[in-house]
Amino acid sequence: MSAARYHLVCEGFRSASVNKTQLSFALKQQLKLDDAQLADLMASRRTILARNLNEEKARALGRKLSRAGLMVKAETVAANQKISPEELRHHLLDGGLSHYFAGRYHHPDEELDTRLSLALLAGVPALCYVLLPLIALMLALPLLSLSVWLEQTVAAAVQGLIAAALLVPAWLLRPVREPADGVKLEADTEHLIYTLCDEISHYLDAPSVVTLRVSEAPLIRMHQSLPQWLRGQCELELGLPFLEATTLQQTAGEIAYQLGALAPRGYHWQWGLFQFAHRALTRRVPRLRDPLAGWIKPMLEYQEQRQHTMVDALIGRQVAQQLQRLRSQLGPLEANWSQFQQFCEHLAIQPTAWSDWLRAAPPSNSDAEEDSPGLFRISAPATWALSNASGYRKALNRDSARSFTTPALSAWKQFQTVQRAKHRLTGDAFPASALMPPTGSAPATRFRPSQLKQRYRATLKNQEAAIRHALGLNKKAPKQDLNHLSRQWREAASAYWDESALRHRSLPLAKAVYLALNNAEQMTLWARQTVETESEPARIRDRQLMALYHRWLNALKPIPALPLLAAPGRSLSDQLLRGATAQDSVTAATIAQHCDYWVNSLQIYWTLVAASLLNSQTDTETGQAAA
Repeated sequence: MSAARYHLVCEGFRSASVNKTQLSFALKQQLKLDDAQLADLMASRRTILARNLNEEKARALGRKLSRAGLMVKAETVAANQKISPEELRHHLLDGGLSHYFAGRYHHPDEELDTRLSLALLAGVPALCYVLLPLIALMLALPLLSLSVWLEQTVAAAVQGLIAAALLVPAWLLRPVREPADGVKLEADTEHLIYTLCDEISHYLDAPSVVTLRVSEAPLIRMHQSLPQWLRGQCELELGLPFLEATTLQQTAGEIAYQLGALAPRGYHWQWGLFQFAHRALTRRVPRLRDPLAGWIKPMLEYQEQRQHTMVDALIGRQVAQQLQRLRSQLGPLEANWSQFQQFCEHLAIQPTAWSDWLRAAPPSNSDAEEDSPGLFRISAPATWALSNASGYRKALNRDSARSFTTPALSAWKQFQTVQRAKHRLTGDAFPASALMPPTGSAPATRFRPSQLKQRYRATLKNQEAAIRHALGLNKKAPKQDLNHLSRQWREAASAYWDESALRHRSLPLAKAVYLALNNAEQMTLWARQTVETESEPARIRDRQLMALYHRWLNALKPIPALPLLAAPGRSLSDQLLRGATAQDSVTAATIAQHCDYWVNSLQIYWTLVAASLLNSQTDTETGQAAA
């Protein structure tokens, strides 16, 4: 900062003859004090009257307030920016951060309907987690006596069933702890970022942050387990791409946004309890996600408004609006982050250049007109708060076996293309590999998706049983005929294609891709069989894997490169064999190591091509990409 910033703090009145009430109400109107500040001022308690002033304004206002009869003290908000980064870090850790968060955020009083809504939302899980189990316990305690069962067997059995039924809601809504991703930050090493989170938690009266993790997600997310909820604690997941693309001021605003959902403590107990039940129910019954979202939509909108107000007060309205636009831009990615991660793993893609996508938009004219001063205004890169950001990047990429790098925005667009093709093709009814390419006219009988899925799985199960029998792992051969099961599967798949698919220009490509996919799946079935090394079954398995591998290579030859993989080569085989052992030294162990990746890549390729066949009337983007 080119000049220091100050808070003006009133420590009392100079004389007892001063009319405290009149002066306090006059200052409330002039300085726009809230009710809490007015009460502290009238009680002669330490009160922050003005925040984040430059030296000239602080001196002028300080003299004016002193002449009015107040004892005013100016507290430095931050050190001069001309000092070295290490000196600034030492200053912040030596109490400099506390100047930014002097006092606490004043949460407005909630209206009656909001309080009732919170109580209702928290009452449902409280009923399931506490009240119903207590009633079940009271019903079950008398049943511990043997005489009750001997004298009233039927009544005791009915009472036991009722007690068990009362425990079913708690079992269905049992909280599930999300797996921790990323690298844990040690508090002794990363003292600055931990101190910043502690100050924000104290300022908002939010749960204390006990653990920080750095992950590959381009987001900042809050996690909380049931024991942490009981202790008033939480964890924060800091996405390293987000830190690399934002300033420390924006990162502090996003941390405040995440913690603000459970601030103050009343929201922590009520809204936090409801969130446990909501996450558990939607995870176990996904079809309830949309109805529940519509039911709690007013409360979600109110929560978002509260969080935006907290961020405005902390970092200023202009930066907060930039952060809000960035958050809305990342909304679809946050909702589909697990699927996007899986997509990148299947194609061995490593997203890069997150900063080009995540960089916040420059302020608009309306932002400048509506700007308001914020408490925290350090515009240094957010990674400056970490001791070694490059070291954490290396630690996150250490176990990555991905062969391709592509810009994150490009990978996201590719993911959206595949998702649209998958939805057009199968949705979630059955895997894409269950749908064979069309071979003739569709049968008169229509088959449900569950029937196609059942016949596909029955065929694979029979194939695996035949493989185990050939290796001597199963003594009995499979009872059902594999050819008969394959015909049933082909009949069910043919019902999904119309006549136009037989005339589509991508049909030869579709047949070639599916043949390669089928060979790769056969390799997977053989590779997953566990046998003793140097045994006869192991030699049989290895010979079959090598034969399937060469057949698979021949099937790949006519297939063009997959546009989603930014790899050199004109054919798909050049892409899929990149990073693998040279072809002249391929072994069965190498095939077993890579066949899952080959299957995943070919499934995505088949999804794109099959979706273009299914939508034969128009030239879709998936058809253009695959053809």
